[in-house]
Amino acid sequence: MLPSDNASAAKRAAQSIADTRVRHFYDAKADVGKVIAQSLGEASRIAWDMYLFYAAGVEWNQEPPQPIAWAHQMSDAWHDHYHYGEDLETELRAIAKGLV
Repeated sequence: MLPSDNASAAKRAAQSIADTRVRHFYDAKADVGKVIAQSLGEASRIAWDMYLFYAAGVEWNQEPPQPIAWAHQMSDAWHDHYHYGEDLETELRAIAKGLV
């Protein structure tokens, strides 16, 4: 969450990943980020800039399902899933490859 985050910036960023399995959206109030953080065991945090992978056919109902894999770029939280730069790209490709 950066001061420059807004709906237009989110729309531009969403164009960087063109995959029908990916869902992009902008949540100005961070409501979804709070729910996702809670589902990952961090109720006091807000999840953002995260990459969540779910099993095929999994649907969100009242609560989000547990992802089968995930990664993020937030250096201050969830250290065991932290990746940045080329390391993040490598991790995301490895996760995606394992799901295909």
